[in-house]
Amino acid sequence: MTHLTIDFAPVRRDGTLVLERRGNILVANGETYDLAALAAESPETPGEGWVQAVRVTGEGLEAVVLLPHGADAPEARRFPQPVVVEVDGEIAVPK
Repeated sequence: MTHLTIDFAPVRRDGTLVLERRGNILVANGETYDLAALAAESPETPGEGWVQAVRVTGEGLEAVVLLPHGADAPEARRFPQPVVVEVDGEIAVPK
């Protein structure tokens, strides 16, 4: 299993984010992203949808994912820490 680091990019937007990992596939609110394929594309090409960027690191893959938050969101949601994912399944998103 590839090491996956998710860096969240907070954005003022109503809604929630549900993430799930399936190998090199990341599912964000029902949209499927092949992270390995995205990492193979030009790093200067901005992503579309929930996944904004993906790159290969010495440890595995690193993805930048939008994190919506409301107007009165707590600091942990507005300034989230990266999440390291080693296994398949649902990913805990900063609350």
